[in-house]
Amino acid sequence: MTLTDYQQLGARLTWDDPAVLELFGQVQGEAQSNEPLDLTGLYNADDSRPPYLTPVMHRWYLRHVPRTRGPALQEIRGSFAAIELGKGQRGFLLESERDRIEREKNAEIEKERDRYFLDKDVQDTGKDLDEAREVYEQAKAENGGQDANEWSPIAYCVFLTVLAIPEFPLNFQSLMSFFSTVPILAVILALVIAGGIWFSSHIVGTTIKQWGELFGGHVPQRDKMRAGRYLSIGILLFIGAMCLVYFPRSYLFRAAIERKIVLGEPVLFSDYMGMLVSVGGNFLLWLIGVGVAYVAHSHVPEFGAKQRRYNRLKKKVLASYERELQHRKDRHISKAQKDQSNLTQLEARQLKNRPDYLRARSLFEELRKVDNAVLAILEEYRGRLVETAKASDHVLIFKMDDINSVTENKQVKIDSSTYLQLKLRLPYA
Repeated sequence: MTLTDYQQLGARLTWDDPAVLELFGQVQGEAQSNEPLDLTGLYNADDSRPPYLTPVMHRWYLRHVPRTRGPALQEIRGSFAAIELGKGQRGFLLESERDRIEREKNAEIEKERDRYFLDKDVQDTGKDLDEAREVYEQAKAENGGQDANEWSPIAYCVFLTVLAIPEFPLNFQSLMSFFSTVPILAVILALVIAGGIWFSSHIVGTTIKQWGELFGGHVPQRDKMRAGRYLSIGILLFIGAMCLVYFPRSYLFRAAIERKIVLGEPVLFSDYMGMLVSVGGNFLLWLIGVGVAYVAHSHVPEFGAKQRRYNRLKKKVLASYERELQHRKDRHISKAQKDQSNLTQLEARQLKNRPDYLRARSLFEELRKVDNAVLAILEEYRGRLVETAKASDHVLIFKMDDINSVTENKQVKIDSSTYLQLKLRLPYA
């Protein structure tokens, strides 16, 4: 089999060809996959395993393409190798040599990864990161694919604390009048009121924000009861704090009114305002705290904590990766870049103007035309696959190996939009 056989395959691959219709006929089934679709990898790609193909695409490719493309490519590489450059050197197909250099570079990086991940601490931290990522991505999916966008814990606590500060002088005066002989008790109770309103506003505000996730029909009864107990604590804290505000203030208010009545002084509206400001001011601050808690949190319970843990572990793993492995990877990357540059210079200096090189190059361009026809069909299938899943509101997830993964698990998951951005290509090595 030669280039002619491969060209005949290219001539047959039209949109109404039975082989092409067979491929497109499998779109619906693969588009409804409930499991992530395995993609062929970029780093171990060869003629029988082009990168970024789904299982259906790869099976179709193996059935129809390599048996004619492989011999054609070998024939063309032989045409280049037949060119003598002197001093024992021979011609080469630049694209094939580039792919070979990339494959060798990736093989060396794989070896460096294997050595790096022999460290037990690195393995354990990487596993923790993988688990945290799964938990975070699940919460992110529940949040419509958006990050938590929660306030940082420090900013949130500082804001609520600043909000609670006015409660202390608001309540301390009345408590001090009531407990004048034990001032420390007045201080303690004023702090208890501020703390009770602080925690109550946090509990009530976050529960209201996350109501659907805590008490929705999909939530198990046991989880609903636990959330109900948590909300009850918040309500009891509020009631307790307001009782500590109301009873000392009401006692002093009654005493003041009775004294005025005994002395025959008029009871003014301002006398009632003191009581109203004390009780109503505390309620208003609590209400503002509930609003702050509502705004500062995601509707997905503990999403912010999950995101922070994931980011913290990712930062730790990245620091170790950069410190211990990245410089070793960079050494192989630099060597590959240098080899690529030398090849390009050698081609330009000794090959480009030779008639035998130009003839071999024209054969390669003919092969590439058929490659483009094959890629056009695979691209069309990929587009139909994503559109079919989208039309049925089905979320497709793809997974593939990535040697740049910072954890021992090289497998990464991507969504449809990311998959469409990956460039399909047929290797030449």
